Amino acid sequence: MNRDDFARWLELDLSRLRNVEQLKAKVNEEEFGKIGSKMPEFLLFLACGGAISLDDLRKSNCPIARLALARIESRTIKIDLLASLRQYLR
Repeated sequence: MNRDDFARWLELDLSRLRNVEQLKAKVNEEEFGKIGSKMPEFLLFLACGGAISLDDLRKSNCPIARLALARIESRTIKIDLLASLRQYLR
């Protein structure tokens, strides 16, 4: 899934998503709602820096959750990197 596909899947404007990714904008309430409806496993983390449950990722039908789990387990994404990004999502 590329950025265009991800933006469409989340029903977010591509330029808005890009600005959030580049830390030029923060996620707003409507966007939290869209993200939460598609990826509830990540909502607590995005909203207040809570933990991402690997158990919840394992049980999820969400393709992004399954991809995140695979990347975390293969150590191709570092959990501490995710933690450092939290401050920009509030």
